[in-house]
Amino acid sequence: QAVERRPFVHQRHGAVVQAPGVGGGVQVAAIAALTGLFGVEEEPAAVTAVVIWLMAFMLAVPVALVLLARQGLSLRALRQLESED
Repeated sequence: QAVERRPFVHQRHGAVVQAPGVGGGVQVAAIAALTGLFGVEEEPAAVTAVVIWLMAFMLAVPVALVLLARQGLSLRALRQLESED
């Protein structure tokens, strides 16, 4: 059964880790800590790592949108600025 489960583990970790060089270190560290230090199984540890990432993302995006609005900017204006370059 361990042989059948191993490819699934790699797929799950691949889904957790983001693009190389961009991020994913926190997710890998969370999985390693939860499985190694606390004895949590790999699947719940991976889910927890994703939830941690989602919570951080969901907190940062609204704050960024409010700050953009305070500066008189919008996502559309940022896209236009980017296309001008």
